[in-house]
Amino acid sequence: GEDPIARLWLGASKKERRDKVAFYLELVRRGRQQRQGYSEYLKDDADVWRRYDAMQRREGRLDFDAMLLHFHRLLGEHEGARRAFHAAHSHLIVDEYQDNSEMQAKLLELMVNQADPQVTVVGDDDQCIYCFRGAEPGNFSRLPQRYEHCTLVDNYRSTANI
Repeated sequence: GEDPIARLWLGASKKERRDKVAFYLELVRRGRQQRQGYSEYLKDDADVWRRYDAMQRREGRLDFDAMLLHFHRLLGEHEGARRAFHAAHSHLIVDEYQDNSEMQAKLLELMVNQADPQVTVVGDDDQCIYCFRGAEPGNFSRLPQRYEHCTLVDNYRSTANI
């Protein structure tokens, strides 16, 4: 049969090609973050994703979402790696927490030593600007309740009209 990747490009304008690439990168990102597999997608979509993953392996490269996924698997499936990470990184700080995706929040859970949780997150839900990368307003409300927390509401960085 006809190659679905070739079909993406044949007769498409530059803008159409750019839109299709953006569509498939978003498909891969969402699939990875939701821990879905190729079988959960239409055959042509799964084929594009499979080829994208193969290209990354062949070239020894990872995109940002693949890095998150592989690090999550490493810490989640290998207790020794998780213990070594905790020993090397006893205190964590996350800036711009409002811009974290669900996958990043799950990864943070593994990165924090739950026996002695020393983590500081900083951010402002009203400034969530990375929704296109999977960030969602409300990240702070999803922080585990077992963490001690305080909320600062006074802004000392800018004037009131900002």
